[in-house]
Amino acid sequence: MKKIIACGSLLLFCVFTLNAQKYYSGKLVLNNGVIKEGFVQVPKTAAQKKTNFKESLDSKVEKINSDDVFSLFLKVNNQNMEFHRTYFKIIYGSIGKEKEKLFKKKGWFYLNSTHKTMNCYIGGQQYKLNKKGELKIISSGLHGAQVNYYFKRPNEKEITMISEYVSGAVILNLEKSFKVAANSYFKGSKKLLNKINNEEFKSIDVMSIYDHYIAENK
Repeated sequence: MKKIIACGSLLLFCVFTLNAQKYYSGKLVLNNGVIKEGFVQVPKTAAQKKTNFKESLDSKVEKINSDDVFSLFLKVNNQNMEFHRTYFKIIYGSIGKEKEKLFKKKGWFYLNSTHKTMNCYIGGQQYKLNKKGELKIISSGLHGAQVNYYFKRPNEKEITMISEYVSGAVILNLEKSFKVAANSYFKGSKKLLNKINNEEFKSIDVMSIYDHYIAENK
Protein backbone atom coordinates (compact mmCIF):
# COMPACT_ATOMS: atom_id res chain seq x y z
CA MET A 1 0.00 0.00 0.00
CA LYS A 2 1.31 3.43 -0.89
CA LYS A 3 2.01 5.59 2.14
CA ILE A 4 0.98 9.22 1.72
CA ILE A 5 0.33 11.81 4.39
CA ALA A 6 -3.45 12.12 4.45
CA CYS A 7 -6.02 14.54 5.79
CA GLY A 8 -9.26 12.57 5.93
CA SER A 9 -9.41 11.03 2.46
CA LEU A 10 -7.16 13.67 0.93
CA LEU A 11 -3.52 14.61 1.04
CA LEU A 12 -2.01 16.93 3.60
CA PHE A 13 0.41 19.41 2.11
CA CYS A 14 1.62 21.89 4.67
CA VAL A 15 5.41 21.70 4.84
CA PHE A 16 7.37 24.30 2.90
CA THR A 17 10.99 23.42 3.66
CA LEU A 18 12.82 20.88 1.50
CA ASN A 19 15.75 19.02 3.01
CA ALA A 20 18.63 17.49 1.10
CA GLN A 21 17.16 14.61 -0.84
CA LYS A 22 18.24 11.00 -0.61
CA TYR A 23 18.65 8.55 -3.45
CA TYR A 24 16.45 5.47 -3.59
CA SER A 25 16.57 2.28 -5.57
CA GLY A 26 14.58 2.81 -8.75
CA LYS A 27 14.61 3.38 -12.47
CA LEU A 28 13.86 5.86 -15.21
CA VAL A 29 11.95 4.97 -18.36
CA LEU A 30 12.95 7.35 -21.14
CA ASN A 31 10.75 8.44 -24.02
CA ASN A 32 12.96 6.52 -26.46
CA GLY A 33 12.31 3.27 -24.58
CA VAL A 34 15.65 3.12 -22.77
CA ILE A 35 15.38 1.96 -19.15
CA LYS A 36 18.00 3.19 -16.69
CA GLU A 37 18.10 1.18 -13.46
CA GLY A 38 19.95 2.43 -10.44
CA PHE A 39 19.17 5.14 -7.90
CA VAL A 40 16.83 8.11 -8.28
CA GLN A 41 15.27 10.92 -6.27
CA VAL A 42 11.72 12.11 -5.84
CA PRO A 43 11.25 15.14 -8.13
CA LYS A 44 11.66 18.25 -5.98
CA THR A 45 9.19 20.28 -8.02
CA ALA A 46 6.61 19.65 -10.72
CA ALA A 47 8.57 21.92 -13.04
CA GLN A 48 12.00 20.40 -12.33
CA LYS A 49 13.98 20.53 -15.59
CA LYS A 50 16.72 18.02 -14.70
CA THR A 51 16.35 14.56 -13.17
CA ASN A 52 19.26 13.16 -11.16
CA PHE A 53 20.28 9.55 -11.69
CA LYS A 54 23.06 7.33 -10.30
CA GLU A 55 24.04 3.87 -11.48
CA SER A 56 25.20 3.17 -7.93
CA LEU A 57 25.22 5.20 -4.72
CA ASP A 58 28.94 5.84 -5.17
CA SER A 59 28.78 6.83 -8.83
CA LYS A 60 28.70 10.32 -10.28
CA VAL A 61 25.34 12.04 -10.69
CA GLU A 62 23.98 12.00 -14.24
CA LYS A 63 21.64 14.91 -14.93
CA ILE A 64 18.97 14.00 -17.49
CA ASN A 65 16.55 16.40 -19.14
CA SER A 66 13.23 15.73 -17.40
CA ASP A 67 11.30 16.11 -20.66
CA ASP A 68 13.25 13.12 -22.02
CA VAL A 69 11.82 10.96 -19.21
CA PHE A 70 8.46 9.21 -19.44
CA SER A 71 8.29 7.80 -15.92
CA LEU A 72 10.26 7.57 -12.70
CA PHE A 73 9.97 4.63 -10.31
CA LEU A 74 11.43 4.35 -6.83
CA LYS A 75 11.08 2.09 -3.82
CA VAL A 76 10.94 3.60 -0.35
CA ASN A 77 10.58 1.39 2.73
CA ASN A 78 9.17 -1.43 0.56
CA GLN A 79 6.64 0.94 -1.00
CA ASN A 80 6.61 1.53 -4.75
CA MET A 81 6.14 5.09 -5.96
CA GLU A 82 5.74 6.28 -9.53
CA PHE A 83 5.85 9.71 -11.15
CA HIS A 84 5.07 10.56 -14.77
CA ARG A 85 6.38 13.46 -16.83
CA THR A 86 3.46 14.62 -18.95
CA TYR A 87 1.50 17.46 -20.49
CA PHE A 88 -1.65 18.56 -18.69
CA LYS A 89 -4.78 20.55 -19.42
CA ILE A 90 -7.66 22.23 -17.66
CA ILE A 91 -11.32 22.57 -18.61
CA TYR A 92 -13.22 25.78 -17.85
CA GLY A 93 -16.20 27.84 -18.96
CA SER A 94 -19.74 26.58 -18.43
CA ILE A 95 -21.54 23.27 -18.95
CA GLY A 96 -22.22 22.87 -22.66
CA LYS A 97 -19.78 25.67 -23.49
CA GLU A 98 -16.58 24.20 -22.12
CA LYS A 99 -13.16 25.38 -23.20
CA GLU A 100 -9.83 23.63 -22.84
CA LYS A 101 -6.35 24.93 -22.16
CA LEU A 102 -3.40 22.67 -22.85
CA PHE A 103 -0.22 23.78 -21.09
CA LYS A 104 2.83 23.77 -23.33
CA LYS A 105 5.29 22.67 -20.66
CA LYS A 106 5.36 19.23 -19.10
CA GLY A 107 5.30 18.61 -15.37
CA TRP A 108 5.95 15.84 -12.85
CA PHE A 109 2.80 14.20 -11.45
CA TYR A 110 2.40 11.48 -8.85
CA LEU A 111 0.56 8.36 -10.05
CA ASN A 112 -1.93 7.86 -7.23
CA SER A 113 -3.99 5.01 -8.72
CA THR A 114 -3.65 3.03 -11.91
CA HIS A 115 -5.97 0.79 -13.91
CA LYS A 116 -6.14 -0.22 -17.56
CA THR A 117 -9.30 1.89 -17.84
CA MET A 118 -7.97 5.12 -16.35
CA ASN A 119 -5.16 6.55 -14.20
CA CYS A 120 -5.49 9.08 -11.39
CA TYR A 121 -2.70 11.58 -10.75
CA ILE A 122 -2.07 14.15 -8.05
CA GLY A 123 -0.05 17.27 -8.69
CA GLY A 124 1.44 20.05 -6.61
CA GLN A 125 4.28 22.54 -6.75
CA GLN A 126 6.71 20.43 -4.71
CA TYR A 127 7.16 16.83 -3.59
CA LYS A 128 8.94 15.57 -0.49
CA LEU A 129 9.50 12.38 1.47
CA ASN A 130 9.52 12.80 5.23
CA LYS A 131 11.70 10.79 7.60
CA LYS A 132 9.19 7.94 7.60
CA GLY A 133 9.26 7.71 3.81
CA GLU A 134 5.79 9.20 3.47
CA LEU A 135 5.11 11.40 0.47
CA LYS A 136 4.02 14.99 0.98
CA ILE A 137 2.67 17.04 -1.88
CA ILE A 138 3.31 20.68 -1.20
CA SER A 139 1.68 23.70 -2.81
CA SER A 140 0.67 27.21 -1.97
CA GLY A 141 -1.94 29.33 -3.73
CA LEU A 142 -4.11 32.37 -3.23
CA HIS A 143 -6.43 30.39 -0.95
CA GLY A 144 -3.88 28.28 0.91
CA ALA A 145 -2.22 24.91 0.43
CA GLN A 146 -3.58 23.26 -2.71
CA VAL A 147 -3.29 20.06 -4.76
CA ASN A 148 -4.93 19.11 -8.02
CA TYR A 149 -6.39 15.78 -9.16
CA TYR A 150 -6.07 14.60 -12.75
CA PHE A 151 -7.40 11.68 -14.83
CA LYS A 152 -5.99 10.07 -17.96
CA ARG A 153 -7.41 7.34 -20.16
CA PRO A 154 -5.19 5.12 -22.37
CA ASN A 155 -6.03 6.97 -25.60
CA GLU A 156 -5.20 10.40 -24.17
CA LYS A 157 -1.82 12.13 -24.58
CA GLU A 158 -2.18 14.45 -21.59
CA ILE A 159 -3.75 14.36 -18.14
CA THR A 160 -6.87 16.42 -17.43
CA MET A 161 -7.50 18.29 -14.19
CA ILE A 162 -10.82 17.22 -12.67
CA SER A 163 -10.76 18.66 -9.18
CA GLU A 164 -8.70 20.60 -6.67
CA TYR A 165 -8.54 20.66 -2.93
CA VAL A 166 -7.47 23.56 -0.74
CA SER A 167 -6.64 22.98 2.91
CA GLY A 168 -8.64 25.08 5.35
CA ALA A 169 -10.33 27.27 2.76
CA VAL A 170 -13.49 27.53 0.68
CA ILE A 171 -12.96 28.42 -2.98
CA LEU A 172 -15.68 30.43 -4.67
CA ASN A 173 -17.31 28.43 -7.48
CA LEU A 174 -15.21 25.33 -6.74
CA GLU A 175 -18.14 22.94 -7.22
CA LYS A 176 -19.23 24.77 -10.36
CA SER A 177 -15.75 24.47 -11.87
CA PHE A 178 -15.62 20.80 -10.91
CA LYS A 179 -18.97 20.12 -12.62
CA VAL A 180 -17.81 21.87 -15.79
CA ALA A 181 -14.70 19.71 -15.97
CA ALA A 182 -16.55 16.50 -15.09
CA ASN A 183 -19.38 17.05 -17.59
CA SER A 184 -16.86 17.57 -20.37
CA TYR A 185 -14.50 14.75 -19.45
CA PHE A 186 -17.17 12.14 -18.70
CA LYS A 187 -19.46 12.75 -21.68
CA GLY A 188 -21.22 9.48 -22.41
CA SER A 189 -21.11 8.30 -18.79
CA LYS A 190 -24.70 9.22 -17.96
CA LYS A 191 -24.99 7.37 -14.64
CA LEU A 192 -21.82 8.95 -13.32
CA LEU A 193 -22.79 12.43 -14.51
CA ASN A 194 -26.20 12.09 -12.88
CA LYS A 195 -24.51 11.43 -9.56
CA ILE A 196 -22.20 14.41 -10.07
CA ASN A 197 -24.89 16.83 -11.22
CA ASN A 198 -27.19 15.70 -8.39
CA GLU A 199 -24.28 16.30 -5.98
CA GLU A 200 -24.05 12.69 -4.82
CA PHE A 201 -20.41 13.12 -5.83
CA LYS A 202 -18.71 16.44 -5.12
CA SER A 203 -15.25 17.77 -5.87
CA ILE A 204 -13.88 16.12 -2.73
CA ASP A 205 -15.04 12.66 -3.88
CA VAL A 206 -12.38 12.21 -6.53
CA MET A 207 -11.49 8.62 -5.70
CA SER A 208 -15.13 7.56 -5.46
CA ILE A 209 -15.63 9.01 -8.95
CA TYR A 210 -12.54 7.17 -10.14
CA ASP A 211 -13.77 3.85 -8.72
CA HIS A 212 -17.27 4.36 -10.12
CA TYR A 213 -15.96 5.07 -13.63
CA ILE A 214 -13.73 1.99 -13.62
CA ALA A 215 -16.57 -0.22 -12.37
CA GLU A 216 -18.74 1.01 -15.26
CA ASN A 217 -16.06 0.60 -17.91
CA LYS A 218 -14.17 -2.61 -17.11
